[in-house]
Amino acid sequence: MQEALTIETSFVLPLGDMTVAISSATELIEKRLDGHNKRVAYIAYRLAAQLEMAFDDLIDVIISGLIHDVGIIGIKNTASLFELDKEDILHAEVGYRLLRTIPELSTIALIVRGHHGEYQRVAEREPRREVFLSQLLSLADRVDVLLDYESDPLSQIDGVLEALDRRKGTRFHPEIVEAFAELAKVEAFWFDLFTMNFVDRLVSIANERSLYLDDDGLLRFGRFFSHVIDFRSHFTSTHSSGVAAIAVFLAEKSGFRGRELTLMKIAGYLHDVGKLAVPNYILEKDGYLTKDELNVIKSHTYYTKVILEKIRGFEEVALWAALHHQKLDGSGYPFHLKGEEIPLGARIITVADIFTALNEDRPYRKGVSENETAMILTEMAQKGWIDAAIVNLAISHYSEIRDLCLREQKLAGEKYRDFWGVSTKTGMVHLQSE
Repeated sequence: MQEALTIETSFVLPLGDMTVAISSATELIEKRLDGHNKRVAYIAYRLAAQLEMAFDDLIDVIISGLIHDVGIIGIKNTASLFELDKEDILHAEVGYRLLRTIPELSTIALIVRGHHGEYQRVAEREPRREVFLSQLLSLADRVDVLLDYESDPLSQIDGVLEALDRRKGTRFHPEIVEAFAELAKVEAFWFDLFTMNFVDRLVSIANERSLYLDDDGLLRFGRFFSHVIDFRSHFTSTHSSGVAAIAVFLAEKSGFRGRELTLMKIAGYLHDVGKLAVPNYILEKDGYLTKDELNVIKSHTYYTKVILEKIRGFEEVALWAALHHQKLDGSGYPFHLKGEEIPLGARIITVADIFTALNEDRPYRKGVSENETAMILTEMAQKGWIDAAIVNLAISHYSEIRDLCLREQKLAGEKYRDFWGVSTKTGMVHLQSE
């Protein structure tokens, strides 16, 4: 009876939904990656099926394929991703270190870590399931790089097979090359690949491994997803943590309880996930943005909604996070909702975001004072832009909120420095050795 109650009250997180959302988020960073993660997952899945591997292997290779490039946040020059034999393998290590923070993804982390390993080198190790699945990803990844998706698929088959055969036994596992040669005979495989007529199928299979999580487990996944966004730059590494902390405080004062507060914290962590589509030079610009740059910024909340609404159970999170630049008078972007069309959770995230931004040091200004914060928030409420009741809560608890925000941002900054190994003397970033 107790076990049934625990499952009933747990949050069901479908892994297929979560990983395809992360896949879509990371593909925003580099336009040439559009669809890449999903195609790699599909190629690797079809290879695993061709090899008659176990169902658990199929799920692992799909999930690994969908998020194999999650470590792209560590790449400054993404051109190396598209060269057959000159990959930047740093992102595989970054992906591993991000993924291993989630116990449920420990196997996936190892598979991702090895997805650019050469067969000739890994073959000398003791054979392991993870190594073989990494080799599946390795070949699938390079096949996708070889293909020209603007040209006819079937006319490219011979060239792909020749390139793989030249690297058989050195770069790629011989058994996997041979399996791909058999798979390549199936025309429908190529048509599926080029039309992307497989994503729903992959997600459905991966969702067979849904997780039953308590609030702490759910927050672990929320933090992990936020690190994909936040660890991209020093500024973003602390902003989302501040917003999340303030949003939970204001939500609790507004009557939110239990799991609602957990989901609010995740919405705070992920409210800027769409900023992965915004180039770093805009995010970190030392000065005010141009009109064109502001137009690019305006896309980020749209992408936040598109990404988060892929995850069943995150419907409220998607709305609260994506509507944080709406205004009650309908003048906000990008949806121009007004009044009661904007849920209370989104209004809370809006005030938390503005409060955090005002109190942060930006490249072009210092954080503002308590009086200035109160004046700006009050003026925005009087103009009918943001919720006056939430503003009053924030102003009346200014010191408490400010201290809470600073504490959370300090911890987030320390995590960022620990992850990358940021030198406190030079400010230089490198991946911390182990």
